[in-house]
Amino acid sequence: MALRTVLAVLGLSSLGLGLASPANELQRPDSWHDPPALMARWLVHAADWGTVSTIASDDGNKTRTVGFPFGKIVTCTDGWGKEDLSTGRPIVALTDFMGTVKDLEAGDFKASITFSEKEVPGLSLWQSILTMGLCQCCVRWPGWKGGKCNFGEDSAAQWPMCAHVTLQGHLKKIANATEVELANQALVKKNPAAASWITGKGLHKFQPWRFEVLSIYLIEHFGGAPFIPVDKYLSADLSALRANRVPLHDSIIVDNAGARVH
Repeated sequence: MALRTVLAVLGLSSLGLGLASPANELQRPDSWHDPPALMARWLVHAADWGTVSTIASDDGNKTRTVGFPFGKIVTCTDGWGKEDLSTGRPIVALTDFMGTVKDLEAGDFKASITFSEKEVPGLSLWQSILTMGLCQCCVRWPGWKGGKCNFGEDSAAQWPMCAHVTLQGHLKKIANATEVELANQALVKKNPAAASWITGKGLHKFQPWRFEVLSIYLIEHFGGAPFIPVDKYLSADLSALRANRVPLHDSIIVDNAGARVH
C-alpha cells in the first residue's frame, strides 16, 4: 500500500508529506522542485546545532594539533528576537574559554559551519512512526518504501538525498548591546534548555557570534553541489514552506541510477 494511501486511510493526507520542525512549523523543501537556496535556508533555520570549523591556533593543552582543522559542536539559531525570525545568518554561543574563539581571533575570523538534515529535531509521533527514525528526505523522496530510500539504501547522513550544507565566511562576536539581547532571545527560543548559560550570566560568559556568509555548499541530490549566490540564499522566502503547501506529485519516478524520469 502506498504511503499516501496509508495517510488517506488514517485521515492524515491533508497534512501532506512535508515534515515540520516545531521550531518553525515549516515543511521540508522539495528537492525536485524547490530552488537549492530555499533548501539551504530551511536547513540552517531548522537545525538547533551545528559544527563550526576553524584552523587550530594553539595546542589546547595538547588536545589539538596546531595548523590543522578543528571542529566544534555549537548551539545555534539563524533567528532574531523572541520570535526567532529567520535571517539566514547563523548565530552561535561561544565563550572565550574555547579554542575556537582563539582560532577566530588569530585567523581573521574565518570559519565554516556545517548542518545536516539528520540533526533536524522535532518529528511528531506519527511522522516518527512513518519514517521509522529515518532522515526526513526518505519520506519526501518518491519511491520511498518499507523504511528505506530507493535502491534499498538506509538513511545515512552522507546519503545525497539527506540534505547537508556548509557555509563559509566570517564568524564575529556581536558587540551592540541591543543586538546581543535580540540574538540571545533567539538562541533561547531555539534552545530553551540552554537558557541558564547561553545569556552570558554564568561562569563562562557565553556571548553570541554571528556568521557572515561568503559561500554555500549544499548537497540535497545526486549530481554535486549547485552554485547558490549569497544574495539568493539570503532572500529565499521561507514563508513558501508553510504547512498548507501542495505536497509532492505522485507522478515523479526515478530510475535505478537516481535520474528523474518524469
